[in-house]
Amino acid sequence: MKFTVHSNEMKAAMSLVTKAIASKNSLPILGCVKLTQNKQGNLEITGGDEETMMTITIPMMETQEFQPICIEATILSEMLGSIGKQPVTFEVKDKSVTLIYATGHFNVAVMSADEFPVVDDNIEAVDCVTMQADELSKGIAMCRVFSGNDVLRPIMSSVYLDMTGDHLVMAATDSCRLIRKGFPEVKTGGKTGSIITTKTASLLSAYQRPVEIAIRVNERQTAFIADGFRLIAKNLEGRYPNYNAVIPQTNPTKVEVGRNELSTSLKRAMITGNKGTSLVKIELSTLMGAEGQMAIEGRDIDFARSGQDVISCTHNYKSGTFSIGFKGTLLQEILATHTTSKVAIELADPSRAAVIRDIDGDPNLLTLIMPMQLIDEI
Repeated sequence: MKFTVHSNEMKAAMSLVTKAIASKNSLPILGCVKLTQNKQGNLEITGGDEETMMTITIPMMETQEFQPICIEATILSEMLGSIGKQPVTFEVKDKSVTLIYATGHFNVAVMSADEFPVVDDNIEAVDCVTMQADELSKGIAMCRVFSGNDVLRPIMSSVYLDMTGDHLVMAATDSCRLIRKGFPEVKTGGKTGSIITTKTASLLSAYQRPVEIAIRVNERQTAFIADGFRLIAKNLEGRYPNYNAVIPQTNPTKVEVGRNELSTSLKRAMITGNKGTSLVKIELSTLMGAEGQMAIEGRDIDFARSGQDVISCTHNYKSGTFSIGFKGTLLQEILATHTTSKVAIELADPSRAAVIRDIDGDPNLLTLIMPMQLIDEI
């Protein structure tokens, strides 16, 4: 058996597939990639673990008597990375493969492809949607920041693809903050949803291609299928929280503020703030002439230090001053999710969640952050 590919194409494919392979596997074969030939005569490279499997397809320059094989993923990536951009020929004899390139060769053992887990490509979908892969990647990457890392609550460490309405909605929360990103142009059947792990979200975030991708969902798994790309992931079991229920509908206090200005002020205030809690105090007030201002303060009473930064804003709070506390690091990450020069912050009282939206930006993007209790000294 022999086949030839371009090393650069295979190296790029391996860089994606190896991300799906776990560092520690229950089965030695899962440390390998499986190489197969599809019906079109192209090379399929498959790798993953018991929860997630990715396949990347690349063209073959020539092939003779192809038979599926498995090669250790790490060593194959290192070999391809060392030979630069050139054709490389794989010659398989018995239980080893020789990689032949212009100035030399490598020899490495192969494992039987029969030991590799069978990947179910024909998913009978309850719901299926199609969208641009780069838009999917961008949305998943935004939501992944908001997912938690609590091993006891895996659903809170996930991204939810909600297809129960008339269009696709992505949501994620770690109980302290939340994101909801709608895709009104991606119509759904209104039947189901998919709870995907942060690993699956990370793999999708890396696939930033301007191609069409289909999302096929059933009760057990979700398939993401594009030309030359396939990712099959098991869904997390359980019911995702009703994220819409925690979004306040009547926050009377409206604030408009520069996104970069607020982010910079938060950074300054946290220099003198408590490093453990990252608590910052935000205070709204109105100056003479009805000009609004926002004071951002960080203080650590244990080390007797404090700092305050003041920026201008517009708001409709007319009863003196309004004070609320937030975890500064989380608020900074939320601001980085938005892309407009100004954001709108909707507030009710110091104990209720704040809603943040773009101003003249994406109307389908909403983020939320829960407040922290202010201590008397701050």
